[in-house]
Amino acid sequence: MILNSLGAVAIKSVVHRNGAIDPGSARGLVGFVTNTLMAPLVLVGLFSIGLSACAWIIALSRMQLSIAYPVAVALNCLIVVSVGLAVFGEAPSWNKFAGIGLLLVSLLILFLDN
Repeated sequence: MILNSLGAVAIKSVVHRNGAIDPGSARGLVGFVTNTLMAPLVLVGLFSIGLSACAWIIALSRMQLSIAYPVAVALNCLIVVSVGLAVFGEAPSWNKFAGIGLLLVSLLILFLDN
């Protein structure tokens, strides 16, 4: 879960630095993808996401899916929104905080069942 979030953050940092893609330009698309995929931090991010998949397989072998998946989603959301706000200067909004709050409340309700 954490590895997946870190991989997404690593890739986002490269994309953030390279700027937004122009979807109307085929040459721009090819250049953007090439520059992005050649960045070492993107490779680290993709490797991290791959390790996350391995950890996910191990977690699923030991946990109920109905517990593991909601926890993974909530942790990913919490990490990614926090990093987006702190590192990338994304605008805080009540929607983001309410969404995280609802995820945490849903986890509490889910664990009350066990």
